[in-house]
Amino acid sequence: MESFFTFPDRALKYDCPSCGSFCCKGKGLALEASKEVVRFARLEPRMAALVYPADHRFAHILDVSDGCWMLQPDGLCAVETGHGYAAKPHTCRLFPFNRIFQVGEVRVVDFNSKICPLQDASEARDGQSWESLQKQIDGEGPSFFGRGSVPLPEGAREQDWARQERWVRDSIDAHLGEPDYAAFAALQEEGSLALLRGGALPEPHAPAVLERAAYLRQVLQSWRIHHGVEGDPRLETAARLAARQASLLTCSWRLYLLLSSEAAPYPGVVRMLPRHLLAAAHLIELSHLARKIAPGLRAATETFQGAAPLIGLLAVFPQRARLKTPLELGVALEVQPALVALSRLLLEGGRTLAEAAEQSLSPFPVHLRSMALTALAFGNAELLVE
Repeated sequence: MESFFTFPDRALKYDCPSCGSFCCKGKGLALEASKEVVRFARLEPRMAALVYPADHRFAHILDVSDGCWMLQPDGLCAVETGHGYAAKPHTCRLFPFNRIFQVGEVRVVDFNSKICPLQDASEARDGQSWESLQKQIDGEGPSFFGRGSVPLPEGAREQDWARQERWVRDSIDAHLGEPDYAAFAALQEEGSLALLRGGALPEPHAPAVLERAAYLRQVLQSWRIHHGVEGDPRLETAARLAARQASLLTCSWRLYLLLSSEAAPYPGVVRMLPRHLLAAAHLIELSHLARKIAPGLRAATETFQGAAPLIGLLAVFPQRARLKTPLELGVALEVQPALVALSRLLLEGGRTLAEAAEQSLSPFPVHLRSMALTALAFGNAELLVE
């Protein structure tokens, strides 16, 4: 079966002992239910009482927040040091590249960037190789899929989704040095249009891609103005770092959205993905500007997943939007006037979301503008977007 790796070859690496063992701290340990769970209990009988079934495929060891039961003070695994690498559970042997599942006839090999503090190895190319990871997966047996089989959204098979995602993955390297994420988002948008029209996939610097990139930079600038960072002297550095991180995570993030259980039919989802990723890159820009310690790939993924409602709202900033019902003011009193002003214009309709935000929120300080838009994103009001 073909394996599809969601990252460039040797572009990501990790270091278990020095990372603080975050993956081992209260995040659970999954054991294959038919054989592995008994083998583990034999290795450490005193832990057998704390193993409980999760479903027909997996069992779990009782989670504790101060670390896995098998974690040593030096950050290494007691199972591996005492009994060898082969004695470790499946998920631990392959971690953090253990998000393995079958999609149609393709085995997807993804990474867990929300738990593991993966590092950017794309310059030195001293990270995890596809070849060695494939050997590890083959050693687990032909039937091993950590997440089982994941269904495709409607229309994905007919549109040859794997070819599209492979093309996106193979385009990552060409965008790691970009000043922002707009160029990569533009390439993906043009690629989505080519896919849906049955045309050839574009080259990174094709005229149509460059034209779309210029437009997306205008969208990006509107977000920066709204969040008050357009004149920050550190923005150029933050944007470059955010774009690099978002690029490395692009293929993994795309599949996260494409294969979501709530995903719409494939043609619609694949068209909206680039704007969502561009919005995520913008929020990562903000985190680089705000944080005292530069956020890594794990923080980028946590932002992408945790701020999903705001990312979705920013993605439709250039479109006309109207509120169906007034916003509920379940926010701090100081934020309420800004939210009322935004709500009033959106109830009238006839404006893009960007226009409504600018006209209603420009009199307010930056922190209230930002909080009002975030309240709209995370609220339960129905926003109709044209």
